[in-house]
Amino acid sequence: PRSTLFPYTTLFRSLLLNTQDVALLFDCSYDHVYKRIISHPEFPKAIRQVDGKIRKREERRWIAGDVIRYIRSLNRH
Repeated sequence: PRSTLFPYTTLFRSLLLNTQDVALLFDCSYDHVYKRIISHPEFPKAIRQVDGKIRKREERRWIAGDVIRYIRSLNRH
């Protein structure tokens, strides 16, 4: 059986997620995602963007499809 996320994987290839979005997908806190999930060596690599509107800070983003594939791989173990 295919995962319920399967139809959305193609749609989410170009959608970018921030850390808060990842926390919502994992249903856990921002701090937990920041300290435990995105730092995991198998978690997808971040895309770094510079936000020119707000203090020119660098913001990490992840491709939603990559994050969904990672979540699906966790469910296989």
